[in-house]
This record gives sequence, structure tokens and C-alpha cells, in this order.
Amino acid sequence: MAVSGFASSILNKIHEIVSGGAVSILHSYNGRSDTVAGPSNMMQIQDRRLVEKTFKLMDTVVKHCQQPRLNLKNSPPFILDILPDTYHQLSTIISKNPNVLKDNTYLVLFLENVQSKCKQVLILMFSLLYFL
Repeated sequence: MAVSGFASSILNKIHEIVSGGAVSILHSYNGRSDTVAGPSNMMQIQDRRLVEKTFKLMDTVVKHCQQPRLNLKNSPPFILDILPDTYHQLSTIISKNPNVLKDNTYLVLFLENVQSKCKQVLILMFSLLYFL
């Protein structure tokens, strides 16, 4: 049985909604557009990757900071106190609003800066461990 172009486009839109690919579908009727919301509690792929990569780098830094060979001193600001608190705050923010990265470019910039600093700390640790 052949499917008409209209039916095919409707089926494609339904498939996008079910798979989470479409956030909204716009319908035009007599010059006005109505928005039908799709699943809004799903993060976009690039946002999810940014968050996962940041959390992974933070976990790696914490794991390496706990090595006794580094002989880190507990002096403020102590990275083993800061990173778990930051991790907790970020996970709370993202769990309450999964689309917060789409709406808040400052949070995206913050996550990118956290990634950069974690990479710098890891490079410093590896160079320090190499010379020990």
C-alpha cells in the first residue's frame, strides 16, 4: 500500500516526537501558528556530551588528587573540597531543568572553563608524577 506525501510527513513527525528528536511542531492554520510541545525533559545531544565530559574530567581529577604520591596539602582552596561540591550543585541544576544549557550560555561557558581547568590540573599532576 502506497503512503501519500502528507501521511508520510505526519508519520515522520510522529517518529521524531517519539524518539525525542523534535522539541516542537509548528502548525499553520489561517496565518497563525500553534506550537505543540514534544518531550521537553530530554537534553540535546551536544549538551549531554558537554555535561558528561565535564563530570568525567572532574571525577578523574578527584581520583588523581587522592594519590598519596602527590602529597597534596589541605590548604584553601582545596580541590578535593571544591570539586565534589561543584559536581553536586551542577547535577542539581541539570536534574531540575535538563534544558538549562540551551537557555543559559553562561552555564555552557562555565562548563567549558571547568573542563579547561581540569585538563590543566591533570597535565600538572602528570608532569609532577613524572618527576617524582
